[in-house]
Amino acid sequence: MGGNPLQGQLNDIWCFHLFYFTWREITTSGNVVIDARYQAGYTSWNETETTMFAVFTGISMARTSNSLFILNTDAWTWAVQPYQGDLLGAQEDPILTYYSGYLYMVGGIATYNANPYASVFFRYNLSSQKWENIKIQIKYLLFSFTPKEL
Repeated sequence: MGGNPLQGQLNDIWCFHLFYFTWREITTSGNVVIDARYQAGYTSWNETETTMFAVFTGISMARTSNSLFILNTDAWTWAVQPYQGDLLGAQEDPILTYYSGYLYMVGGIATYNANPYASVFFRYNLSSQKWENIKIQIKYLLFSFTPKEL
């Protein structure tokens, strides 16, 4: 989803069929429109036989965002999630994953912090629709690991 090619930012979604090695563009509906963005966090999970797909933050033409959108792949409709609980600022390139009813967000480049590389750890409760700061400070960039040569 998304991207920032020479033609401008995109918000289209494509699905790759692993058996046929073909791409198919997905058309979504509903009253929620996600503006074109890149450098967002993405994850998917199964919820009672429905695959859900989440998009968190990213850079749009207007600003860096802290919005959370969830796509129901049965109906191909988007829903914007409430912004409540421990509120976090806009992020670029966060890591987003699902586990046991929560979306976990770690890392990213914070645009609201004096130290933009200070990694933070939040989770979003999908039932209560609230963010929670896990309050673990990670002192090193997660994406800067370099293995030592033997």
